[in-house]
Amino acid sequence: MATDAGNAAVTTLDFLGSGWQLKNATQTINYTNASLDLANNVIYADVVDSLGSTSHLGLFTIGASSGSTTLPSGLLNGQSADLSTTLSKLTLTTDAATRIATLAGSTGLVSFLQSIDFGTMAVSAKVTAVPEPSTYAL
Repeated sequence: MATDAGNAAVTTLDFLGSGWQLKNATQTINYTNASLDLANNVIYADVVDSLGSTSHLGLFTIGASSGSTTLPSGLLNGQSADLSTTLSKLTLTTDAATRIATLAGSTGLVSFLQSIDFGTMAVSAKVTAVPEPSTYAL
């Protein structure tokens, strides 16, 4: 997770090891290591399919969000924070739509794929600061 030190707003939230798969009779697309870039309103993931692998591909543009993305100023002093936000009006980026259309064998689908509202994603995360170990523990 990255933060903007000036206002402690969360700028990215990474879900390392997370993933999902889209599959039909002839194609499989694996998405892993999803990442929310709240500063630029984009959801990224690593992609593996028959075209190869791409790290940090922009998948969805976030059209709207609601909820908290601000960390308390004391988080770095061992406090915890609960982040809860709802992302909505999710549409495919040009790169994601082009990749899916290429896999489907019809690059003419790009505009159609980008016109689809993929709905809403609710994100809840508990962030706990880990204090530095004491010198006696070393």
